[in-house]
Amino acid sequence: MNMSQNLETVWNLYLATRLHYLHGYDAIKYRGKFNNMKRSQDRPDKILARGSLLSLESKRAVVEYCVANFLYENDNFLYDGNDQSDAIYKNWLKFWKSGDYLLSGDTTRIEILCHLKADGDFEHYAKSFMYQDLLKNEFNRETLCVIESKHPGTVSKMTGFCSEGVIDRILKTMPFINSRLKSLEESIDQSFDATRDS
Repeated sequence: MNMSQNLETVWNLYLATRLHYLHGYDAIKYRGKFNNMKRSQDRPDKILARGSLLSLESKRAVVEYCVANFLYENDNFLYDGNDQSDAIYKNWLKFWKSGDYLLSGDTTRIEILCHLKADGDFEHYAKSFMYQDLLKNEFNRETLCVIESKHPGTVSKMTGFCSEGVIDRILKTMPFINSRLKSLEESIDQSFDATRDS
C-alpha cells in the first residue's frame, strides 16, 4: 500500500509513535489510538508529514521511520527537514535486512568485547564498559536492542553519563521490533545450520 494518498493515517502513526517515546503513552498496548485523534488532524504542522513520511510504502515503514529516529533521539526530525532522518532510517533498514551482517558484525563484536573486557559477564560489561563502547561507535543502538532481547535486563544495567536517555529509548523501542528480532533469529539459525552442514 502506498501512503501517498493518506496523510491522515501517516500523521496519526507519527503522533502515536511520538507520544510513545516522549509522553509515557504505550503505542503497542493502545494500538496507536490516542485521545483527541480527530482533533489532532487540525494541527497546522500536519502538513510537515507530506515530506519523508508520505513517500513511504506502508504503515510499517512509516512507524519504523519514526521509531528509528526516536531511538537516536532525533526527536524533531519532522520539523528539521534535513537528511539526517533519512540516513538514520536507511541505516536501520540495512541493519535489519541482513542476518549475515549481524552474525558477523555488530552483535558478534559486542559479545567479543564482553568476553575480552568482562570475562563474558554481561552485567559487569554493561556496568563498566557498554556505554563508553557505544560512544566510541564500537556498535550501534540497534545492536543493543538485539543484545537486550538475547540477554534481558542487560541494557538497563548500563551506566555512564547520560546513559539513562539511551536506556529509555532502547527499552521503548523493544516492543516495536519483536517481529524483526524473530525473523532475525530465524535468519541467524539458518546461517548456523548452513555452516554446520558445509
